[in-house]
Amino acid sequence: MGKSGSDLASRLRSAVEEAYVSEAEFVRRSYTRTPSWVQGRPPAIVVKPGSTEEVSKIVQIANETGTPVIPRGGGASVAGFPLSDRADRSILVDMTRLNRVLYLDEENMTVGAECGIILSDLADYVHRRGYHIHTVDMPQYMDTLGGALSGFNGGGEPSDLATAGEIGQYLLGLEVVLPTGDVVQTGAGPGTNIHVSRQVDRYPGSPFVTGLFIGDAGVFGIKTRAYFLISPQPRQMIYGGYECRSYEQVHKILAHLMALSPYPYSRIVSLTARGKETWSIFYGIRGSEEEVAHKQAVLHDTCLQHGALPAVTQMALETLMRFSGRQLGKWYASRGKFLYFEYLFGKSEAPAYLESQVAFVQERLKEAGLSDLVVDHVTYLIPKERHTYVLGQVYFFDENKLDPEKMEAVRNISVEESTRVLEHGGFMEANQGSLANLSASVWSPSYTGLMKTLKKALDPKNIMNPGLWRL
Repeated sequence: MGKSGSDLASRLRSAVEEAYVSEAEFVRRSYTRTPSWVQGRPPAIVVKPGSTEEVSKIVQIANETGTPVIPRGGGASVAGFPLSDRADRSILVDMTRLNRVLYLDEENMTVGAECGIILSDLADYVHRRGYHIHTVDMPQYMDTLGGALSGFNGGGEPSDLATAGEIGQYLLGLEVVLPTGDVVQTGAGPGTNIHVSRQVDRYPGSPFVTGLFIGDAGVFGIKTRAYFLISPQPRQMIYGGYECRSYEQVHKILAHLMALSPYPYSRIVSLTARGKETWSIFYGIRGSEEEVAHKQAVLHDTCLQHGALPAVTQMALETLMRFSGRQLGKWYASRGKFLYFEYLFGKSEAPAYLESQVAFVQERLKEAGLSDLVVDHVTYLIPKERHTYVLGQVYFFDENKLDPEKMEAVRNISVEESTRVLEHGGFMEANQGSLANLSASVWSPSYTGLMKTLKKALDPKNIMNPGLWRL
């Protein structure tokens, strides 16, 4: 990555091979780029460790010198990175060399992997061996395992969010380099029983510490390894969809389906897109042939009961794929900027807020003269088990038509709407950059005190992502 002469860089080269330490400006500046409207500051040094031991040595050097540390995965942050006013004096730790699958234990149905692995690579590895692992739905082709576990509620949302919950529920434990450089393994495994060689369970043997490092935005340590439950690959997976005349009709159908036991679907999402006057409900059902047939019949009867009409399967898939993880990856890479909102609300509050949100954002876009620059958009609603909804909107713009003034207007709309969500009792889905700091703005005084106590105990010199969560 280039040779340079600062004392700090020289010390880091004693911990990591010289080729993976750089102070070159073009290298440092490349790490400020994200899909977000919020551009980061270049770090002082970029380091790419290849092992947990190297990560630990880097953090120890940072502690000795009082240098901030910014962990980074795939760089898909939707809320900027890094934000600290100490960023230009920091060590950015690029984790993408830690990208190995450690093992797949078929007898105990578990898998271990390094946290710099790309999510799709891990999912493909497990799938090729006949098993299924929950990873986030998007952008799995650029997110690392550690980035998703750090940057999203519950460690990220799998495709089966509607029935499976977040991927943190399938996480058995973590290996983490703490801000002091110490290495700890959480969960029921070698960290909590020195006579055990592999991860066995989540809870036995100690308080549940793993949760502290899920969705923490990387302020409590650097995740180097993660251990998951896996399940047999389902024998069958079918897809389909229904068309609804109105959002009210969608809500009635989803509320009915969410209350059924067992769920008559594995995944389900409702959306309306640019150029559509109706709402669509898309579903996927996985399982044995008999299970799939029974669940599909229940879902079909429920949708017809509420007046929805079956959609042509091919048309349903084409509409859904328009906003798939791969397609959004293309937007990230080549088609300009986007305005992204994704929040979690309680089941009873979500329907009214989504309508309010859509009207508010569209009015702000009109006032800012941005409506005609929107080249595509989608509004969506995803149940999370029985009790909450994930609400989202994405507006895509042609970057060539956005001057600095209009880009600033989009940033202001993003902050204004995010603040409004919190004031209405919602929660951010992404625990990243500016969104993490906004979330911390509505913490109660006692909760803020708890977080400050934890941060000080684990990171006494405040070197790990300083400033995130306003800590």
